[in-house]
Formats: sequence, C-alpha cells, structure tokens
Amino acid sequence: MIESCIALIFICLLFFLFFQLCLGFASRDVLDHAAARAARARTVGFNNWMVHKAMRVAAIPNAGRMLEPTDIPIGDDPVLDHSLRLMTPGEVWDMALLSSPTSPKVAVELARIPDYLAAPWRERADYILDYERWDDVTLHHAGILDPSLSDTIRIRVRQPIDMLISVVRGAGAILDGRRAETLHLEGAADIETHYSLYLDDRHY
Repeated sequence: MIESCIALIFICLLFFLFFQLCLGFASRDVLDHAAARAARARTVGFNNWMVHKAMRVAAIPNAGRMLEPTDIPIGDDPVLDHSLRLMTPGEVWDMALLSSPTSPKVAVELARIPDYLAAPWRERADYILDYERWDDVTLHHAGILDPSLSDTIRIRVRQPIDMLISVVRGAGAILDGRRAETLHLEGAADIETHYSLYLDDRHY
C-alpha cells in the first residue's frame, strides 16, 4: 500500500503536468488567433482602438470569468436538467454527441460582441462586455507605423497564465492557495501591409 501511494503521487503529478502543458498549448493557440485577428484588422485600415477590440474578442477563451453583464443565468439549462431526469446516462451521452448545445453565456457573448466592436470608447465597451483577465492580454506590434520601413504588419499578443501546479517550488504542490508560477505566453502573426495602398495613415 505504501508503494502504491508513492506511485500514485508521482502519477498524479505527471497527470497535472501534462494537463498544464496541454492548457498552455491551447492558450497559446488562442493568442495566435488573437494576433491574427488584430493583424487582419490593422491591414484593412482600422485604427488602434478597433485593432485592440478585435484582439480582445478573439482572446475571449483566455479571458476567464465574465464580469459584464453580471445577471446571466450561468449553468441553468432546462433542456439538460429535463434530460438528466428522464434519460439514462447512455442516452444523455448520445444526445450530447449528436447535438450542439449552447450555454446562456455563449448566447450573451454572441449577442454582445457586435455591440462591443461598435463601441466608440473604452468605458462604453467595458459596460457592454468585460472579462476578468482581458487586461492581462496585451498587444505589441511593430512595422505598422511607417510603411517605408517595412511592408509587413507584425503583431504580438502576450498574456501571463497562472500554472495550476508549481514545477520548481513545492515539487508540484499548490502553495498556500497561491499560484506558484506563471507562464508568459505569446501569440504571433505577420501579414502583408495593405492599408497604405488606399489609406492616408495619420498615426491615429
């Protein structure tokens, strides 16, 4: 039993490390997508505020808990509750695999994203849609202000991601409920400059 307990500790540690690795790759893919959307918005002539909004919307999967709006019934799904009461577990799985369920949160996002993208300033945009970790997603760009220096728009989107377990300190333990380490992830996208062909960029 002692040997089994010791082995289980290491197996659980490896499982959580693998889970953290998968989460890191998935989060970086989201940042790559956000960088691509920001680069696309810039190359067709949108200003920096619109580029920033496009980047934020694309990074929603990494944004954490929704802060605004606050009154959506997360987790209340009458269809699922009814199915769980009347169906066997196998029938519920079959229904889930054959359908495309959506949560109330997704419905709110799909309805509010167009209004968020149309918001003229930051305060109004935050009132329409906001997330806990949106401010952690930062935009870095190069080669877009002066087309004579570069014909490529280069966008970098960065975000720190708290690790679920510590790799260095505590040998994988969560330290006093705090995040022991942080991954600094970066998404990248390069796209050819188009806006300079038909727009007079005044560095707005």
